[in-house]
Amino acid sequence: MVDWLTIQVPRIAEFDLPVGKLVKIEPNGDQLTLCDLGHKVPSFDTSCRVRPVGANIEISGNPSKWLQGHNLFGSDDVQRTSLKFLGKIEEKLGRRMFPENPMVYAQLHEIHLAQMVDLESEKNKSDFLSQLGNLAKTRHKKQFQYSGQTVYFGKGVEKGSKNSRLYFWRIYDKYREVQAHKQKYLLDNWEIKSHVRAEVVLKRMWLMANRYEYVKNWNPAVVQLIYTEMLGKINVAEGNLMESFIPPPGMTIDDKKLWYPWVAGEDLRTQFPIRTYYRHRQRLLEKYNVDINLPPYKSDNNILSFGWAKLRDQTAWMQKSNLKKYRKVA
Repeated sequence: MVDWLTIQVPRIAEFDLPVGKLVKIEPNGDQLTLCDLGHKVPSFDTSCRVRPVGANIEISGNPSKWLQGHNLFGSDDVQRTSLKFLGKIEEKLGRRMFPENPMVYAQLHEIHLAQMVDLESEKNKSDFLSQLGNLAKTRHKKQFQYSGQTVYFGKGVEKGSKNSRLYFWRIYDKYREVQAHKQKYLLDNWEIKSHVRAEVVLKRMWLMANRYEYVKNWNPAVVQLIYTEMLGKINVAEGNLMESFIPPPGMTIDDKKLWYPWVAGEDLRTQFPIRTYYRHRQRLLEKYNVDINLPPYKSDNNILSFGWAKLRDQTAWMQKSNLKKYRKVA
């Protein structure tokens, strides 16, 4: 689904925003304000903005929230969604802002594509995010896990960390986000406790390099193709596949002192000087084929492989016609 759009469209003479001004949503989400002009209209969302950029008007926001009140699911049709999004903004402002046939000229500067995947239980969801954060990587080499419930690829969450100028992934617990924003009406109508949300953010540099900078070049098939292609850029490592959490035969007492804390989930890198840690790691690899640099998990409970297969293959949530099975039955 199309989760976020940043579009630039040529400005027209009938309406011109003052230089340095923008249309934005007030923090309480109840009003949309044209800065310094006192023009207010109602809205659902707190992140949509309209501002002048040279000869263009830039629109940034979540079209799903604007058009249907939430973004649990939505359309894959970028052109139709963009056109309705621009039309809704004009309607709420009560004035004409864009030329006729704006999709001929509209340029994408950022787009977010997302899908929801059911991992069948809350524990599966939590375990999947934890294992994904430890055992997966992209061309950016390093990934970041924040609060155990959001995994980033290509985006840093620490101060001073660098972000990719092309794209980044965000895979997280959507149920927790909905709870945090107190959107109880969504929880009453949609069962999402066991779902993760996987969202890829495509930036201007990537869009231009792949010739997708114009909205007219997009269709629903392109969205599915790009989403699948970008998902393939995340490499899921095998990690330590073990039949049971029993020390390997012949393990010495000294090596067991490393084995048990590692199995319990402790990060041994914090317990030894770096050279000592890698000396222990090399010894356990050579003697027992155990890599303490990766977390352990059982081969009969490989939630990472299970979750990754569903994330890669299950796209039913993106199709509105298949949503009945997700609705709660009274």
